[in-house]
Amino acid sequence: MISSLGLEAAMNIGIHQIYYDPAQIAKLEPDFIPYDNTANTNREWAEYHVFETEFKKQTHTKFDYTGFVSWKFGQKSRIPGSRFVDFIRKHPGADVYFLNPFPMEELLFRNVWLQGDFYHPGILDFSQQLLKCAGYQIDLRSWNQPRESFAFCNYWVGNGRFWKAYMEFTGILAEILRTGLDATDKEFLHSIASKTNNFSYIAFIMERMFSTLLYLQPEISVTRFGYSDEEIRNRYPGYKSSAYRLLKKDSDALLPLRNVISWGIKRSRQGKELG
Repeated sequence: MISSLGLEAAMNIGIHQIYYDPAQIAKLEPDFIPYDNTANTNREWAEYHVFETEFKKQTHTKFDYTGFVSWKFGQKSRIPGSRFVDFIRKHPGADVYFLNPFPMEELLFRNVWLQGDFYHPGILDFSQQLLKCAGYQIDLRSWNQPRESFAFCNYWVGNGRFWKAYMEFTGILAEILRTGLDATDKEFLHSIASKTNNFSYIAFIMERMFSTLLYLQPEISVTRFGYSDEEIRNRYPGYKSSAYRLLKKDSDALLPLRNVISWGIKRSRQGKELG
């Protein structure tokens, strides 16, 4: 029998970090592989354009686990890339590993689509029709998503089995977005969903398909990175740390209080974008 330590040592992990401006190079993680996207030929599709490009090249076959993350990984996750790599090595055997850099969000919303609709109005209904058109059965509004699959960024690293499943699933959706929409839907899709970085709805739709795939194909094994208590306190100082702990409790007796806290935090963010 091969020990878990042996599997850990044998894992060949290739996490590529995308940059599209030379000024971003200084922000890259030493443990990741720099990915030069300065040509940036398809900015509207963000990381998904890189996924398509590299999947066609079969880049994922060069590693046991492959990922392509943004240059903002450190800024958003608040951890060094080495910590994520070490986490993967210490938990061998999953098809895909991911990190949710916004752990408070999974406590405020029932699923990633309701969260998306809060910050990018209209994304839920549009994506519901997109999935229905592709033949997938899921009610995005009522979906009670497990916290273990909440993902708001493309901070995931998968094996060949995952890459094949992910690209087959999202490829159908991408084709509909490119060729199967009427004029009204096209106008919505290409309208600005993020005033901060001037992105259309495409990137925000595609990044939420990771979690959706995990629901539709439960045979895919997934392991989520978990922040330590100290990291949570540093990320959410003061009253926010107390709010996080209360929101995380599953006690029915605390439900009214959790609802009030959740409402208060959401109201304070209304009209703002998630950083």
